[in-house]
Amino acid sequence: MRWMYRLQQHVAITPHECSVLLGLAVLLGAGLVFRHVQSQAQPLPADYYAAQDQRFEARSAAPLLPEPTADAASLPVPADDAAADSTEQDDAPETAQQAASTSSVRLPRMNLNLATASQLERLPRIGPALSGRIVAYRDAHGPFPRVADLVEVRGIGEKTLAKVAPYVFVEASPSP
Repeated sequence: MRWMYRLQQHVAITPHECSVLLGLAVLLGAGLVFRHVQSQAQPLPADYYAAQDQRFEARSAAPLLPEPTADAASLPVPADDAAADSTEQDDAPETAQQAASTSSVRLPRMNLNLATASQLERLPRIGPALSGRIVAYRDAHGPFPRVADLVEVRGIGEKTLAKVAPYVFVEASPSP
């Protein structure tokens, strides 16, 4: 503490001002240490998330729901799927090998209002916590009227919805 008194006398500052200067010096030192540690951290590879998505799609290739029955043909098809089907027809036709490879990693579609938490976990970017929040939201607010309403669940944004939307649909419940 004697050095602090000498500093005060030499620079002609009050004890309070000296404490403030000492605090600023400590904060500056902590900031420099943090910056050094942060610069030493290894960044994630550029294709990290793409590789994770590929691993997820490979793991999710197993069917979630039983094979569709004759009644499945009468289910309504969302408007975005109809638009996607028409654009696929306009593109150049796929070879048989390309079609087989893309269909092998596709997840079957599931009804958002009937899927269990464990089934929802198989969707891209949906883990146990998020699937639990989806089920809890559905229990609290009733069935989802549209797939786009999934963004009302905390933790689901536009990007997650874009990844999940091809794999889910909402079936209109019959009126009592």
